[in-house]
Amino acid sequence: MSELRAMIPLSDQMVLPDKSYPDSNKYHLMGGVTTMAKGLFGRVFSSHFKGAGFDIWFSNYHIAQPTGFILHYPPPLFLLHIPWVNESGIIYGDADESNPGEQQFDIYCSPGGNAVLTFPDATDYQVFAIVFSPDYLKEFAKHCDKLQAVLDKADAGSTAQMLDTRQFLSPAMIHVIYKMINFKGREALASLYFSGLVQELLLLVCIRVNLLSDQPTVPAIDLAQAEKARKIITGDFEAFHTVEELAAKVGTTKHKLQKAFKYLYGQTVAEFSREARLEKGHQLLIQTTYPLRVVCEMVGYPDPSNFSVAFKKQYGFWPGEIQKNKKG
Repeated sequence: MSELRAMIPLSDQMVLPDKSYPDSNKYHLMGGVTTMAKGLFGRVFSSHFKGAGFDIWFSNYHIAQPTGFILHYPPPLFLLHIPWVNESGIIYGDADESNPGEQQFDIYCSPGGNAVLTFPDATDYQVFAIVFSPDYLKEFAKHCDKLQAVLDKADAGSTAQMLDTRQFLSPAMIHVIYKMINFKGREALASLYFSGLVQELLLLVCIRVNLLSDQPTVPAIDLAQAEKARKIITGDFEAFHTVEELAAKVGTTKHKLQKAFKYLYGQTVAEFSREARLEKGHQLLIQTTYPLRVVCEMVGYPDPSNFSVAFKKQYGFWPGEIQKNKKG
């Protein structure tokens, strides 16, 4: 299957090769194949890595008008779909359109091997996705009933969606995906590197889904308020808010906010806030040349020593090691 075949525009718009995509190296998956194209729909840059039992896709869409793209694989199609930047929709098989929010995740099954990614607005989107073979998922499904249910429905020729309610990526999941996107090591090591990270991400997904089975249903309004609180946290890492302050800002109680956060993100508010700040600091250290002191202030740690200790506990190495490796 050609790379372009996997992302055909829904309309009859002409697709032309596009070799002038800005920052193409930044979005290239090491060891993968890239496709750059343009048409009336806009422009798209898609990087694809083919592993043993899985395919990783990281795609950037600059959409000029509402459109959609067909993702086509040999049936059945098992797809971990994540709108990475901005909300994009997905239609799998004969199911109704699903509209996951930015950095929400789910695993979809389309028995016919097709899914349609939809882009409702003329703006920029990023989509991160992993396509799995059925055999790859079977070992994980032994330990995750909801994933096993997806496989069972696929065997019966039915469409399936793993989650009943929306779920956001945890900071730990985001960290794994960033490691895939930003890997700049030797190309010969890409297969081993990505294999380990795909397994780690799928394990985190299964653990989160299993925890949901033990939690009572949370009202939609409480989930919406938790999402607002998340946006307050991630919108300005330099500001620090107590749980009580966040609850007041979004119009709920501390107890309801904690319960909704645990359901949506698998963590308490404090755990999410700490890990999100550390993950943002990790990204800044990798992607910028800011001094450590400045990075600490940008993520709400006025004392660099406190940041360094928390960083070491979270990632297993000191933040200064990233800067030393970049200089080397």
